[in-house]
Amino acid sequence: MTGDERKKSSSGSPGDTSIATGAGVSQFDGDMGQNILLDIYRAVPLIEAKLEHLEEAADSTKKKVDDLTSWKNRVLGGVAVLAFLWAGMKLLSDYIHISIGSNASPAQATSE
Repeated sequence: MTGDERKKSSSGSPGDTSIATGAGVSQFDGDMGQNILLDIYRAVPLIEAKLEHLEEAADSTKKKVDDLTSWKNRVLGGVAVLAFLWAGMKLLSDYIHISIGSNASPAQATSE
């Protein structure tokens, strides 16, 4: 093989099956090894595109999980505040009386 033939065979364009000419191909039966390497060469961009999509999906899922965790903490905090207020009202219910309506007058509250 001359120098010009070697340059042509190592061009590496996608339609060129000569990219499989190397030391590792000799273990296969000529065309079979070239076809396998060509299939791998053609599949790399597809794999990269799928990987980018999976990375975007993982980032989106992480953001959603963080948002749900934030909401869970806010709800639990609200429940804790309401429980504290309810318990305080129950403890102070013997001392504080709230009356609403026309029957509630300051004079009746002081006479009891």
